[in-house]
Amino acid sequence: MIEGLKKEKTDRIILIAILAVAALFRISLAVSCDSVPDYSDMATYNEAAMSGGIPSFPPPGYPLFLRAIYTVFGDYNYKAVFVIQGLLSLMTVFMIYSITVRVSNRTAGLAAAGIAAIYPNLLAYNLTTLTESLSVFLVVLILYLMTSRSREAISSILAGVFLSAAYFVKPSILFFTPGIILGVKKRMTFLITLAAILGPVFIYGSLSGTGEGRGPVLLYKAYNPRAAETPVFSMEETELGDEGTSGEEYLEETINFISGNKWKTLDIIYYKSSLLISRGWDSFVLKDISRNNRHLTNILIYGYIPVMLLGFAGLIRFIDRDNRVVAWMMISYLVIHIIITIFKLRYRLLIEPMMIIYSGITISRMIGRFDSVEYLSGESVLDTEASPRI
Repeated sequence: MIEGLKKEKTDRIILIAILAVAALFRISLAVSCDSVPDYSDMATYNEAAMSGGIPSFPPPGYPLFLRAIYTVFGDYNYKAVFVIQGLLSLMTVFMIYSITVRVSNRTAGLAAAGIAAIYPNLLAYNLTTLTESLSVFLVVLILYLMTSRSREAISSILAGVFLSAAYFVKPSILFFTPGIILGVKKRMTFLITLAAILGPVFIYGSLSGTGEGRGPVLLYKAYNPRAAETPVFSMEETELGDEGTSGEEYLEETINFISGNKWKTLDIIYYKSSLLISRGWDSFVLKDISRNNRHLTNILIYGYIPVMLLGFAGLIRFIDRDNRVVAWMMISYLVIHIIITIFKLRYRLLIEPMMIIYSGITISRMIGRFDSVEYLSGESVLDTEASPRI
């Protein structure tokens, strides 16, 4: 027991140190960053945030998030946005630790938290007015709920609630749904919650003609070379697209392209799949952050590679009953995103926390340090809701 308590105390100190480093990186970068996110999608979100009312485009969740910050801290107070997103990212690091402990052990949790604390992409996107930082937080929160040891019905309901909320931030987060269904404790409870919240939204949109139409447009963009680089709001520049074009027409045109261009379709899918194992970063969106600093640029370019290698190694070698919920969510998102819509480097960010979790598991297996002490006190402080693993 004494040995176990000493080990628990040591792990607690390590975790606090990791969180302190994570906080230092995030807050110092947020305060010192002079980036002005007034281009690309960032400008669109800022404009929607300041326009008043509930935006119909882009999805309203993130503009309302920005509006709340600007209301409290002043219009276009980007540093406030960066700080708040940094704090959400800090909570993400802690949740990654907790999830990894629950599905593996504390050593894996500390390794995953250590990676997340300094992981370039989890730092860089906090310094933008893009949905990625908030979306990553929501995805990890859903996974945190799914691995919770609390009442199964409550966890399933909360997973449905936060997935519904995440839809209004980034609709493609719904691509996690098949994986969540496979991993959630009470599937029917989860589905009923999801239907109760999003069902009326979809029905109203369908009846009123104001429903989310970006799905067919993005599908069309994914399988039409001429439309590939065309913004959603400029689709009139393509051979199919004006304000009166319906989602059904985009869907029909996509089917026609795929049926008539099977090899080209496979080539498009192959290219999108290659982004999963590529180095790289969204140079256009993050260019104002790197400012052509060679060392910073290299960190952003290559920071993903070790996580990818360790993550896939863990996914292939160490998947088991406890951690497969992480794999199911990652795989369902990837497969749907790659096959039916556009897949870009920054869309990959949403599954990178899962890769970090599997990286932590791989590292813990490599160093061979497993928790093997039962604490007489029952629940470990570091394990949060998980009992110490054998």
